[in-house]
Amino acid sequence: MENAAPLKAAVRTDFGKGPSRRLRQSGQIPAVCYGDNESVHLIVDPSELVDRLKGNFGLNAIFKLEVEGGTDKVVRVVDFQRDPVRREFTHVDFSVIDPEREIEVKVPIVLTGKAAGVAAGGKLRQVRRDVKIRAKAPSIPANLELDVTTLGGGDVKRVKEIVVPDGVELIFDQNFAVASVSKPRGGAVVKEEE
Repeated sequence: MENAAPLKAAVRTDFGKGPSRRLRQSGQIPAVCYGDNESVHLIVDPSELVDRLKGNFGLNAIFKLEVEGGTDKVVRVVDFQRDPVRREFTHVDFSVIDPEREIEVKVPIVLTGKAAGVAAGGKLRQVRRDVKIRAKAPSIPANLELDVTTLGGGDVKRVKEIVVPDGVELIFDQNFAVASVSKPRGGAVVKEEE
């Protein structure tokens, strides 16, 4: 869990399109928190929510939700809607996190190193940008790295070649391509400038 101030939330009592529209016009958004065998309708400040999601973990960030008149909950975002033009949050769903239970999340894949095939004139292409994992909340990495240094022209790196930390399980097709290097056009070898 990233060290961030709790996200403050108020309990929402008005429902429907009209109240939700008025809420958004006042600079707030409707939200729902699922967990503890109940769902609670809330009001949150979208700019404060964005602040909690700005760190390395993005939408996988786990943080405290401080509900007015209730108990603090450790949550993560499980669903959201955005305005199609302004890209601002218009609704968000949270899920209460039990640090002892495994959850499934998507984490980004970061390519590291310089592919050998690129030095020979090929082009590196990242086919897959994220992968689904299963882990307990405290073990969720901000991203997973895949070293492409040995990737030559025409070669492919697959999901099974991603090294995952202890406590993390990849739950994705192990043979799925993540990155590839195309062969140089016409077989020409382009020397890298020093």
